[in-house]
Amino acid sequence: MKFWVLLFGLLLSTFGFTQIDEITYGKEYTNNKKSAFNGFIGENNLALYAVDYSYINKKKHELILRKYYKNDLQLMESKNIYSNPIEGFYSIPLELFYVDAKFYLFSQFDNTKENKTVIGLFIYNESFIEQSFEVIDTVEEIDRTDIEIKLANDKSQFLVLQNHPHKVANRQVLDLKTIDFDGKTIWNKELLSTNSVHQIKVEKLIHLKNETFILCNYGYKNYTKSLNSNQNILSSKYTLWIYNKDLNFMKEVVLRLKGKWINGVDIALNKQNELVIGGYVNSSRDFGIN
Repeated sequence: MKFWVLLFGLLLSTFGFTQIDEITYGKEYTNNKKSAFNGFIGENNLALYAVDYSYINKKKHELILRKYYKNDLQLMESKNIYSNPIEGFYSIPLELFYVDAKFYLFSQFDNTKENKTVIGLFIYNESFIEQSFEVIDTVEEIDRTDIEIKLANDKSQFLVLQNHPHKVANRQVLDLKTIDFDGKTIWNKELLSTNSVHQIKVEKLIHLKNETFILCNYGYKNYTKSLNSNQNILSSKYTLWIYNKDLNFMKEVVLRLKGKWINGVDIALNKQNELVIGGYVNSSRDFGIN
């Protein structure tokens, strides 16, 4: 893997479509290990921060944070922050955020012998020194659970979402837990669909301090191989879950277009804080944009 430290994207985001007189390039470095993700994750007035994660084997990972001078992109500091503080568990990094001069690393810890899984949160300062570690949640059945972690759009808190079958009801359930910047739980909520849905797939998630928007694919079981081709077939039904914490109320909005099959959909908040939903539809279940 070759990776150029490049300021071009940051300049575009800052100045929009104005003319750029100069582009700053940093030194190229090469990582030949199998990597899972890399790229910039944040900045302050003096420095840019980047992360490079490498999976080597089940017991060995590398999660390297790098700090670059903003004026010339020279490497200022580098440190592997991967650690596994829980004895008997394997640690897998899930998400890394940079907020208000601190790094927040969410990791999954698995104990395959005892069939236990927990989610932990590391907090580091800008010098990459660990400030704290907390176990913030447990996972009942990791092989039947999808985990999503989101920083609120207003940067007020984190949301940890678990999507799994309900213990008693024959339905899928979404467990929501909000975490503050000290790793403490603010509130949690279990959401059940008002419809008899056995499986759903969370595709998009927007979280605010008091409101959460969750785009669910209700027809993802239809993602099976077509008899006539090697392509998967499409879903015809999405549902938007809107949960208001202050009202303790959830509303479901069904997205089903008559005679059409949905081929990709996204949600976003505009500048007026209105929710925008957009995507493509097909007249048949085969892939291809009409």
